[in-house]
Amino acid sequence: MRVALSGSARNATQGALLFVDLDRFKQINDDHGHAAGDVVLKAVAVRMLRAVRGNDTVARIGGDEFIVLLPVIAHNADSETVARKLLRVLCEPVRVGGFEVTVSASIGTVEFCDQSDTAEGLIARADQAMYLAKRDGRSTMRAALDGPGGGANDDAPGLAAGGVA
Repeated sequence: MRVALSGSARNATQGALLFVDLDRFKQINDDHGHAAGDVVLKAVAVRMLRAVRGNDTVARIGGDEFIVLLPVIAHNADSETVARKLLRVLCEPVRVGGFEVTVSASIGTVEFCDQSDTAEGLIARADQAMYLAKRDGRSTMRAALDGPGGGANDDAPGLAAGGVA
């Protein structure tokens, strides 16, 4: 991530970070067991990898949380486009043994374009935006405000109904 940040500053390009948290994943573990939860996590990771470009990074950072690093985007709307794509592919049922489970996600996004951002700061801002998405009904996305001190944007145009398109 630090490489993406320094490359963004050096090349005057913009990038984005998405913080993805699976909604009600604990319920899958409780209802079907941890082995079923592991199958779901693997399926989610594969779907996310297939939904992004080859130079993007998908990483599971713990439990049911993932980050997606888009090292170069052309427009702010590109991170929203990727988030909506992830919401669509993640809501498709996952076959686990003889049954299917459905997963949704809440996603927080943040863009970066200079060295004033740190990896930790971007993750914290994207995480904060993700919590707004959860608060607003899950299976949706929210964007963080601009700037290293910015929080999450409650009133971003086009994000008020940021669910699956």
